[in-house]
Amino acid sequence: MRKRVYLAVSAVLFLFPACAGAFEPGKINVGSHLGESFRAEVPLALDEGEAFSKISVELAAPADYRLLNVHRHPALSLIHSDLTGDNRGGRVELSSRDRINAPYMVIILKIRYGNATHFQKYPVFLDIARTARPLKKKMPPVTASASDLKGEPATRGADVDTDMDAEVTVETLPPFKPFDGWARTSRYGPVVYGDTIFTIADRLRIDKRYTIRQIMVALFEKNRTGFADENLNLAMYGTYLDVPTAEEVELLTYEQALAIIQDHDRRFRELKQQPGYAAIAEAQRTRYSKRARDAGAIQAGRESSVWVEGGDSE
Repeated sequence: MRKRVYLAVSAVLFLFPACAGAFEPGKINVGSHLGESFRAEVPLALDEGEAFSKISVELAAPADYRLLNVHRHPALSLIHSDLTGDNRGGRVELSSRDRINAPYMVIILKIRYGNATHFQKYPVFLDIARTARPLKKKMPPVTASASDLKGEPATRGADVDTDMDAEVTVETLPPFKPFDGWARTSRYGPVVYGDTIFTIADRLRIDKRYTIRQIMVALFEKNRTGFADENLNLAMYGTYLDVPTAEEVELLTYEQALAIIQDHDRRFRELKQQPGYAAIAEAQRTRYSKRARDAGAIQAGRESSVWVEGGDSE
């Protein structure tokens, strides 16, 4: 009997009711690092004739995060938003007085324009300040070329299930310490439908001492039961992955890892001839494209026709 593949569609969708066209939030620009006060800006572009004074912006409340099925990191309670307009244009300024030691969090802005409400999602990865980075180990030179990276989805974001209502102070947030010197965390998850192992590996590493492909293969080898059909392109939705140690990542050279990935890619191309796997491949390709859903449909579990936007962190 064929093994059943659990790769259900994720409900990480965001609302954009009827005000589409009145304004457009841009990409987030983050100007701070781990362990520093948070600083970021989101530009707001208005259509001609639209009034900036009609817009109000705030961070989404814990209840909004629950409604949208997105993890709200406790550190978000330390961040506040301000709406600013000057000769640089309209923008949302995000800041905190306290240090932020969360390497990854999802910021959702709740933007109101007239009677319409827009929820905009921004996955944010805070890097370690250059002066605080761990010393890199001496590794053999990597001969990867830019062409090796073609065809990899550039997706972002995964949601973690923890207490969404927790209130924190800076004392409850310990300083960030990389796992085994190279990774953002020792455990990753849950895997979201449409995420690829390339994306997960890219999220985890804090510097370039290891190639993405070395990390991809090490993740697969450490978590084989978390992948369908013994293929590293099929990380199963909802699973948690144990992050390999530096020693485990170093077991294979870049060339050895690349050969393994090419074999898995070849087998995945064959699987994609089947409709179910073709749908998975399409979800990986369009992980953060615009989607449609309204508030009533989210609560009722039904899909609708309202434009939805998921922002990117880069």
